[in-house]
This record gives sequence, structure tokens and C-alpha cells, in this order.
Amino acid sequence: MRFLLMDRGCWSFIEPKLEETSTRRERSEYKQRQDRAFSAIYYGMDDQHKTLLSSLKDAVEAWKLLQEQLEPKSRASVIGRVFSNKI
Repeated sequence: MRFLLMDRGCWSFIEPKLEETSTRRERSEYKQRQDRAFSAIYYGMDDQHKTLLSSLKDAVEAWKLLQEQLEPKSRASVIGRVFSNKI
């Protein structure tokens, strides 16, 4: 997912930065790119995880939620996942 966001120029929204002195046009462009990032995350997920994202409002919230839900917390959990999958 990270690489898809990078390809679309949207990765910067995971750690958003917008100056308070930004013009209306810059804020509008920022919002459009932020929406693009959120939709890329949403459409990149399977249906099971889309329900988690449906109540969120932006890419940062979505990324943090998915990171909490899907990213392994420790090496033991990663190793457990590897060995639990049968070939």
C-alpha cells in the first residue's frame, strides 16, 4: 500500500504538513491530494477491512488504524504467522 501511495504522490499525507499561511488554492490542492490518498487506501483493501475504514475521514486516521490492526507487534507474532500458513 505504501508504494501505491508513493506512486500517486500521496504518501506525504501519512504525516501531513500544511502551513497556516497557505493560500486557498494550496489548501484546496492539499485536500484533493489527501482525498486521493484516502481513496487509494480504501480501494486497496479487501472488503473485510473496508468496513473498518468507512467511518474515518482522512488518510492519516486510516493508515494508523490499519497499522494497528494489521502490522505484527513482535517478531514472535511474525514467526507464528509464517509457521501457521501451510504450504
